[in-house]
Amino acid sequence: MSSATTIRANLYLMQADQPGHSYAGDGVSGQYLGGAQMEAGTSTTYIPTGAASADFLTTTGLVWLDPDKGTILFDGAFNGVAGDGMFAFSLDDGTDNGIGIYKQNGAGGLNGYSGGTTGTPLDLTVADGQRFRGAMAWSRAGASASASVNGGAAIAIASANPVTPVEFCIGSARSRQFSANLWARSVTYWPMRFSDTNLAALTAISPAQGGGS
Repeated sequence: MSSATTIRANLYLMQADQPGHSYAGDGVSGQYLGGAQMEAGTSTTYIPTGAASADFLTTTGLVWLDPDKGTILFDGAFNGVAGDGMFAFSLDDGTDNGIGIYKQNGAGGLNGYSGGTTGTPLDLTVADGQRFRGAMAWSRAGASASASVNGGAAIAIASANPVTPVEFCIGSARSRQFSANLWARSVTYWPMRFSDTNLAALTAISPAQGGGS
C-alpha cells in the first residue's frame, strides 16, 4: 500500500441480549489482543512479527526419500513473488543444486531443473493464480530427469547432475530462497521414476478437475 493509504480496524463489544454495540464497559474488564495479521488477498497461516518473518514449508526430515529415484507431482498456482524467484517445490542440497520446478521471473514460463545451474523450459507460461499440475521424475540421484506440465509431453532436463538432498521445500528453494506466494492443492511423492508417458498422464487436468485458478 502507499503511504497515503489509511486502514482502520475496529473492535466492538456488546452486552449479552442487547441490540447493537451498546456495551459501555464496567471500568474493570478488558480485551487483550495479540497476533493480528493483515494481508492483501487471501490470508495465509499466522506469521510472527519480526524483521525476518516469513511463512515457509521446509523440512530436513527426508526418511521417506529414495536418494536414487523418485517422482514429485505439484498441483496448485503461483500468486506472486515473495523472494528472488518463484519455486513450486525443490528437493535440494541447500546451497547450489536441486530437483524441482520454478516459474521464471517476468516471463512466467515454467522451468524444470535437476542438479544443474540453469533450468530447462517446460513449454508452459502461467499467470499468477492460474492452476497447473507439474511433475518431475528422476533416477541416478537426479543425473537423469524429465518433467511434464498440464499433460504435455515429458521434457528431458538438460545439464542434469546428481543431487544429495538435505531438505525439501514447497514454495521456495535452497534454505528458503527464491520464495513464492503459493496456493498448493497437493504435493505427492512416489519412490519410483514414472515413465515419460505416465508422467504426462499424471499431470493432465481433466474438465472434471477444473482447469481454472
